Amino acid sequence: MLTINYQVNPKGKLIPVGGNETKRATKEKTASGRASIKVKMEILHRILQEAQGSQTHIEIIPTASAIPNEIAGDYLDAYTYLKAHKVGVMNIRTKLQTDKKEYLERLKQADAIMFTGGDQRKIVSAFAGTEFMDILTQRYQNEPNFVIAGTSAGAMGMSEVMIAGGDSIEAMFKGTTRIQAGLGLIKTAIIDSHFVVRGRFGRLAVAVAQHPTLTGVGLSEDTGVIITEGRYLEAIGSRLVCIFEGQEMLHTNIAEAQKQKGMVAIENMSIDMFPRGYHYDLITRRLTHIPNTHLHLV
Repeated sequence: MLTINYQVNPKGKLIPVGGNETKRATKEKTASGRASIKVKMEILHRILQEAQGSQTHIEIIPTASAIPNEIAGDYLDAYTYLKAHKVGVMNIRTKLQTDKKEYLERLKQADAIMFTGGDQRKIVSAFAGTEFMDILTQRYQNEPNFVIAGTSAGAMGMSEVMIAGGDSIEAMFKGTTRIQAGLGLIKTAIIDSHFVVRGRFGRLAVAVAQHPTLTGVGLSEDTGVIITEGRYLEAIGSRLVCIFEGQEMLHTNIAEAQKQKGMVAIENMSIDMFPRGYHYDLITRRLTHIPNTHLHLV
């Protein structure tokens, strides 16, 4: 195994995405009535931009998915349409396959890696404690334009403390949120996906109540954040990023509620919400950039 040179501020970039990001160009009619292609793959395009632009060699890893060939094919088509220099698929299903020489060499050559959605536990099971993960972490720590992206389960698996499951509706009633160790690429946050559509506010609140020193990052669909230096978040995509902070909590009965499957009480947990263009610092726990927008109140 490699000796990883952990940096206080990693040089690479993480791009967790909330899932269901646009992967196809759309047709729209112009004013003259002619059909034109309008590319709305903002997030996938931004992943390439943050790596090497059109020269990016990106590898898709569909380990989390129950339909890996279909999912990988969608991303292969999308990145090919966006004119990525090279797009590959690492069809890794189990830990026995992860450290194959072929995959290790391709990892060393890639500019960006993208984990797809599915079940985040499959990602951890296949990659935790492997040489592949050591190389991936070392590159993230030391290479400024190296990008690790992940959507849905691929985003959730990035954190050191990972939400492994839990009922969205009953999270606040029976403490059903399940936590386990993730890949450990981000150590200061817990990430949840499909956040608004699937109503996961309670689930993330419970996770943060259990780990109040960590920031909860809830990502809506077709929405993500670019994380630089392991701390600075830039919101991208079409919907909202939701931030949960529990450091100033005055009271929670989370331990008792989970043990007895009872109602959860949380006092003084803060929630921030913002769309694309806003920036947030995971260390100071403050917005660091607010776009110059004009709000129209009605």
